[in-house]
Amino acid sequence: MSELNEKPILKLSPFADYVIECDLCLFGSPDKPLKLSSLINKIVLNFCEESGTVRNTSEKVKEEELASYFSRMGIELSRSHLIRFRNTSTISQKKYAYPPDAVEKRIILNDKALDILRIYTEDESYKTLQEIYSRGGSFSSALFVSALVEEYAKLPMYRREAIYYADTMKTVEEAIRANNDGDTKYLIIDTKKASRITMYPVEILLDEWSTYNYIIGIGEFDPAKGEVPISVKLSNIQKISIVKSGNILIRHDLKMINELYERVKSRGVMFIGSHKTEGEIIKVRLTEKGFNLYNSMTFLRPKYDSEETDQNGDHILTFSCTCQQILYYFQRIGKYAEILEPPKLRKKFAALYSAANELYRDKD
Repeated sequence: MSELNEKPILKLSPFADYVIECDLCLFGSPDKPLKLSSLINKIVLNFCEESGTVRNTSEKVKEEELASYFSRMGIELSRSHLIRFRNTSTISQKKYAYPPDAVEKRIILNDKALDILRIYTEDESYKTLQEIYSRGGSFSSALFVSALVEEYAKLPMYRREAIYYADTMKTVEEAIRANNDGDTKYLIIDTKKASRITMYPVEILLDEWSTYNYIIGIGEFDPAKGEVPISVKLSNIQKISIVKSGNILIRHDLKMINELYERVKSRGVMFIGSHKTEGEIIKVRLTEKGFNLYNSMTFLRPKYDSEETDQNGDHILTFSCTCQQILYYFQRIGKYAEILEPPKLRKKFAALYSAANELYRDKD
């Protein structure tokens, strides 16, 4: 018998509850919020196979098997061998208990998730797991899924992102493998901000802080501007499909592929686009204090192409990065940085600071 409840009540630690709430915001969108059950089902479907919660109990190495192995090797199993084995083993046979101060979450498991759980309740090889995640002598889906989510919550962001978007990752990897084998396949991608992005995928990379996954390749955001090196954040993808193409020029265009990797190296995977795609050069004036801040603030910092010093001793830096990166970075430097070019970016900063000034202005 098993307590395979399709509507279990999870009991999560405050930390795991916080991580899950963060992921619901990240993987969802304001106009299409992600439901808790959808996220938990993804975790069950895409994480069970590699989870230590499952693996460390189902692949239990018994001491008798260890003794037999040593015997075949002509080695006597000593007390020190056993102590070393027990100390280094990651396997735990202790009965699982809910964390203290647990937060309760009711979810609905879909049919695919329930099918996976049935394997654990019925397969004899999972006997140890059934004992650890049992309540009243029966396997409890609530206990097991709670433990699975606790393990998921301890993973770094890029791993959780890859778990949730496992199907998207498989689609991208399929297209990359086909292209590496001499085929030509494009991805048609809809993101939270743009639709029908066409990309010839080259690789999946992490940003320099190992936080998020990005797909890099040759493609186009705007068909009128042609194909250029681009990147798309995995968690921004809402729809993706593979399209086979008879055009094999991209695969042989090593110059464009090399430019793609040069941009990754110089600008970071988040901001591969440049003035070549936007048609603009960016110039920023920094006071001495602003220049010192620029040299000390490394997060999202764009690299400049050239530097001049004007008659006042200010630094004029020229960039060939995206306007988006300039906006993200230099708004933190405030009055010590002035956007000189292009005019539309200068106006954007002016509007940003004007709105902030209006907000903080003392009102009678």
